This record gives sequence, structure tokens and C-alpha cells, in this order.
Amino acid sequence: MSDVDTLYARWLSGEISPEEEKALKESGEWAELEAIIQALDGMTLPAYNVPEAYTKLKLQQNVGGLARSSQSFLWMGAVAAAACIALLLYFTWNGANQITEFSADLTENTQGALPDGSRFILNDGSSLQFKEGNWEEQRTLNLQGEAFFRVKTGKTFQVHTTRGSVEVVGTEFNVRIRKNVLAVECYEGKVSVSNGKENALIELGESLKIENGQMGIIASIDHRKPYWTQGNSDYKEEVLNEVFEEMARQYSIQVIKPDLMRRFSGSFTHSNISLALDQVCKPMGLTYSFSEDKQIVTILDE
Repeated sequence: MSDVDTLYARWLSGEISPEEEKALKESGEWAELEAIIQALDGMTLPAYNVPEAYTKLKLQQNVGGLARSSQSFLWMGAVAAAACIALLLYFTWNGANQITEFSADLTENTQGALPDGSRFILNDGSSLQFKEGNWEEQRTLNLQGEAFFRVKTGKTFQVHTTRGSVEVVGTEFNVRIRKNVLAVECYEGKVSVSNGKENALIELGESLKIENGQMGIIASIDHRKPYWTQGNSDYKEEVLNEVFEEMARQYSIQVIKPDLMRRFSGSFTHSNISLALDQVCKPMGLTYSFSEDKQIVTILDE
């Protein structure tokens, strides 16, 4: 049992000291106890006629002391029942609100399964969080970075990001959130995309961007899986600043460059940094150089 659980038990038994109560309040754990207290306030124990029970007991057994003990026992039983209810409420509430997180380290992808069997692949440096305790009732998660999902058919499946949300029932889709851009690609079924004000529906073979909070137009895609799951990053009219930031993330390097607001359409590989730089720099009229340890790349705009 943890120290916090021990304090909960001492609180329920009325043995908690003022110092321990102060420590709970300062740690923030007291808020959970208050939630339990509020829940118990709405509960009542079954009515029990103590005098009547006492009379019956006295008729059956002529032991006065035992009758007094029975009253004490009844009171202790009521307290024990309340304590059990409080503990059950706490662990149920705590379990339902437990946050589960998956993340992918830089230069690595991570794949896994959600409680309903839906699958995901996280791009490098990305993470997702969800409440596992109530997943069957509410399939909702928060995403930072980029992920590909293969969702089991069932209740609505929602992906929330800082730039918008995506909602499906059962499908395959990719979500990428980088700074001010949310990009969604649909590989099966239909996907609803929202920026909080507008909603758009995309289908198999379509993509949509939300940039600076503005809903873009629906575009076509000709690939069956996200390029990044196959070792490439692909862009259509993407600001160069974002492209080089993604390259720095994929290769775990530092990129020094001017402010490049021009837009790039193309791709770069994740397997060879020199080739990746050529794929982006040459068509955009840029040059580059490496530091001696190959950890810093300097981009020059000719």
C-alpha cells in the first residue's frame, strides 16, 4: 500500500493527525478526498430502528450489557460500510481517470494497440494520451505530432489536437499536427475534420489541411499509406520552415537557416541525410553545408 493509501485509510478511521491532513492538502490529494465526501453526502444508510431491535434482543437474551454492545456494533458496522463505499468510489473514480500515454522517441516510430483493438503508429517525437478506464464508452484521445490510425468499427472515435479535431467510426487515417497546421489523410471510410467552427467530410483517397485555424480545400492523394510509415516525408505546398523542422526531427540534427516562407511540394527520405537535403534544396534553389561532426546543417538561400 502506498503512503497516500495509508493516509486515506487513517482518514477513514478518524486517526489522521493535523500534520498528515496538512500534508495531504499541500500535495493536492485532499481534492480527491473532498470528491469522495461529496459523493457520500448524497448517500444514506438503510433506516434501522435501534430501540425496536434492542427490545427484541432483550426479550431473547436477558443480557443488558450485550444489548449495549450490539448498539456499538451496529454503529461500527455503519461506519465500516461507509468506509467501504468511500474506498470503492475512490478507486473507481481514480481508475476511470487514469491517463495512459504512448510516445515515440526522436528518429523512431512506435506502434501499439488501444483497448478496443484499434491500432496506431506514432511518428518520431509524437505522443498520444487517453483515459483507459472509460475507453469503451468514450473513444477519445489527444495527439501531439503525427500518427496513423486503423480504427475498429464501434462507437465514435475522436482525435483531439491543438489545431482541430478528427472524428470517425471505423476507418484508416493519418493525422499530423505541427505548429499551426493540422493535416488529415483518409485511407479507408470517411473522416470528419473540424476546426471548432466548421466541419468537413473527407473520404477514401482525400486529404484536408487546417492552417492558422482556416479550413483548406479537399485534395486528392494517390498513395495507400502515409509516406512516413514507408521512410519518407511528403509535402504539398508546405512552408519550407516546417519542412526543415521535420527533417531536423527525423535525423535528430540542428538546422540553421534563414526564414523560408516559400512553399515546397515534394518529399525527402529518412534514410540518408545528404540525399534528403538534395531532394529539398535543389528544386528550391538552396545550398547547404555540414559541421565537422555532421550534427549541424546550415542552409543558404542563393
